[in-house]
Amino acid sequence: MGLEARCEGRHGRQHGEGRLQHEGAKILFRGAFMLDIAVKDLTKVTADGENLILTWRKGKATFTVGEIVATTWVHKILNPPCLLDKLGVKYGHTVGVGGVFDLSFIADLKIRVEPWNLQPGREYDVILLKVIAPADLPAIPHYLPLLAPAGVIWVVYPKGGVGIKEAEVRKAALAAGLVDNKTCAFSDTLTALRWVRPKASRSGPR
Repeated sequence: MGLEARCEGRHGRQHGEGRLQHEGAKILFRGAFMLDIAVKDLTKVTADGENLILTWRKGKATFTVGEIVATTWVHKILNPPCLLDKLGVKYGHTVGVGGVFDLSFIADLKIRVEPWNLQPGREYDVILLKVIAPADLPAIPHYLPLLAPAGVIWVVYPKGGVGIKEAEVRKAALAAGLVDNKTCAFSDTLTALRWVRPKASRSGPR
């Protein structure tokens, strides 16, 4: 989950109020002036009293956000969640995998849970489905009976419309009766959409 704060900012001769946001790979300031800072470019992140101080290769900025908030931002920036955290995969979850994933991702997954190839008769808290072409999309409704009532399906697909378009993924999942509630950068080349059953239909597997 991203961070957001209304605060006073200072960057060089620029200063004034605005909205500071940290979402994914960027930190943005919008208000009296504008800043786009890539997290990967940060060389130093510190809290000094009420101030959050960000230093990167092209400059330095100070944001007066309050002592507690400044400390929280420093911790979040320096300790970003890993991919499994972003996907909501927790210890003890039953996780089903469909499609071909990178072996390094499967290795990371096995540190936290015991992933299974999707099998009839099982119930999964999290289903990870990789699709690379429109021909893979008809599988989505077939996996719904395997999904726990409050479970989630992550549909992972190539970025930039390579082989399959986001609109095609959305159309197939919506047609299966699912609703999307989150997106996640899965890798440099893959993105993921999280799908769930509508609350009214979560009484049990269908």
